Amino acid sequence: MTLTLDLKKILIISVAVLALILGVLLVYNFFFKAAPEAPAPPITEEPIPPGQPEQPFVSPTKKLNAISQVAVVSPTISADGQKVKYYSKENGNVFESKFNGTGLTRISSAVLPDILKILWSPDKNKVISVFKDAQTGVKKYYYNYQTGSSKPLNQSIKQAAWSPDGSKIAYQFFDEAAVINNISASDPDGSGWKNVLPTRLRDLIIEWPKRDIIAFRTKPSGLAPSILYGVDPDNGKITNVLSHVFGLSVLWSPNGEKLIYSRTDENGKNLALAFSDWKGETSKDVNISTFAEKCAWSQDNRTIFCAVPTILPDNAVLPDDYYKNILNISDEIWQMNLDTGEKTKIDLGQDIAIDANELILNSQEDYLLFINRKDGLLYSLRL
Repeated sequence: MTLTLDLKKILIISVAVLALILGVLLVYNFFFKAAPEAPAPPITEEPIPPGQPEQPFVSPTKKLNAISQVAVVSPTISADGQKVKYYSKENGNVFESKFNGTGLTRISSAVLPDILKILWSPDKNKVISVFKDAQTGVKKYYYNYQTGSSKPLNQSIKQAAWSPDGSKIAYQFFDEAAVINNISASDPDGSGWKNVLPTRLRDLIIEWPKRDIIAFRTKPSGLAPSILYGVDPDNGKITNVLSHVFGLSVLWSPNGEKLIYSRTDENGKNLALAFSDWKGETSKDVNISTFAEKCAWSQDNRTIFCAVPTILPDNAVLPDDYYKNILNISDEIWQMNLDTGEKTKIDLGQDIAIDANELILNSQEDYLLFINRKDGLLYSLRL
């Protein structure tokens, strides 16, 4: 009898201890266990599913046509100069078509969620992909289309730009905790890096317009002056190109010897466009009122094509309100020779509202392509 009671007590105690352990494990797993790290965006290529996208309707008589069926990210001219390539903003698929919109083909079905921007190498074989990230804000990945290799870039690499020959990238490396802030250059995957210049400036925009000049500038605002510097990546020599310019935005010529830039007064009003040599020594106003990023250079390094807003609200702070996408503007397209000052308005051939951004010319310069911010689609204008 006593033995039976002892066994019952042992059994009861064992069950209680087991229940307690299970309870602790459940609480830990539900409330304290760290969530698994989110997987990296799938950069590698995937097989293209059967079939191709439905071809968009392109009118042979219209000069201006929407040539994508989806909102696009970072269009570029293909390496052979015969097609335009772009990423789908919705899912990251990659498409290409002829400049008039015909021959639309999906060349990659890799799903890339939360894609923000693509930095194409000059030979179009490599990219730096920028993704939105819930924890860190953005993440960047290097991908090589020829080898299929992919690599995440260091989180401290901020704004980046390709060298003119595509062999290197330049960027701001900013690590606040380690008190590191440098303009640096490296191989495209982030290896083989070297520091070019220490700086105290933050949130810089980096460009590499020609071999011996890495350009960096502060972000534009109509309520704060900006500066533009150039630094030689070989010896660290600095050139002060432009200083104390409100609303400063810049677009470099193909050969890197010239630039156009937009500016405002100290209240973000009176938007104007100007051009200069790369050293900032000879600056001249252009009789066009638009943002530098709404322009494209011809390969002759003296002709520009610009989308010019017909009306800008009097109460707008420029370019700030434009970047916030709170302005409802419509553009005209103008062509201008910077050497002679001659300018020509280009007929769109129809009454359609466009807010053109990311303008690019094809190799033959008989098509001007751009993203229409009103619908996010890629448009083609036959010149």
